[in-house]
Amino acid sequence: MTMDSSNSDLVEVWGDTVNFKSMLFAIVIGSVVSTGTFLLAKFFLSSSSGDTTLLNGYAMLIGLGGCLLSGFICSIMFKPARTVISSQEDNSENVKAFIVDLIKDDPNYTSVDDLPAEVKEELNLLQLMTVFQEAEETAKKKQ
Repeated sequence: MTMDSSNSDLVEVWGDTVNFKSMLFAIVIGSVVSTGTFLLAKFFLSSSSGDTTLLNGYAMLIGLGGCLLSGFICSIMFKPARTVISSQEDNSENVKAFIVDLIKDDPNYTSVDDLPAEVKEELNLLQLMTVFQEAEETAKKKQ
């Protein structure tokens, strides 16, 4: 666990940045709810007649249900504070360079035009058909 220098409320835990106060509250909630559920189950099940080992196992199972309950409570109380920004980078030059190397290294490669119709359709959907065609032209120039 390391402190983030830009904001003293944030810490890094297992590669994720979290609010320190929220994390502490979540730990306390998880401990109280799961332990409380286990102890209550053990208390109520101890009044039953039967094998104590089996009853303790059931109490532990109910305590695990308390862990799930505490996770649900914390997910409602502490919403994610991060903003995910997704952007599509133009990697066509990298793809083109890869295809040029592929064309030069593979003696069996003929042309993108010789591919089956299904493959051509998928290349068009992925917007890679023109990249392949440009790479073929570049490879021909280099030969």
